[in-house]
Amino acid sequence: MPDFVKEGEAPSPKKPAHDQEDHTHVGSFVSEESPDDPPRKTLHDQLKEHRDKKQLEFEQQMAIRNSSFKLDEESAKFYEKVQNEALEKEQRNKREVEEKLAIFKQKKNAKRELEERRDNQNDHSRKRTLPEITPSLPKKLTLTKKANPPPPTKGVAGLGAYSSEEDE
Repeated sequence: MPDFVKEGEAPSPKKPAHDQEDHTHVGSFVSEESPDDPPRKTLHDQLKEHRDKKQLEFEQQMAIRNSSFKLDEESAKFYEKVQNEALEKEQRNKREVEEKLAIFKQKKNAKRELEERRDNQNDHSRKRTLPEITPSLPKKLTLTKKANPPPPTKGVAGLGAYSSEEDE
């Protein structure tokens, strides 16, 4: 009789129909179910129970090994305090950088506006003085187009003076 049964199935104990010798031998392995016995577990349940037991043993061994690396309560509080101070310092530095950047941008914009005002004032003063400076220039300029150069007469472009008679 197999030791494992499917869930929800409980086989009835079989009685051997063989001779007396086999009966005594098989009878030692087959036990009759009594109401006091716990119900038989399925293979899945047995494997799960075994796996959980092994996992618990492993966790206990790891806890023993790592116990020397654990922080006590006082050390944990100190470590947390150091981390919080570092975080606050980093945030403070970030705020300072942002403030300095904002001030720099304001100064840059103010300088740009000042330069634009100066350029506008200079443009207005140039426009007033430009006709006074250039009264002698002709008012109307005419542009002429240059004539195209003549096409090459013989040979390769740029080698018009070359002839084959000179080589011989």
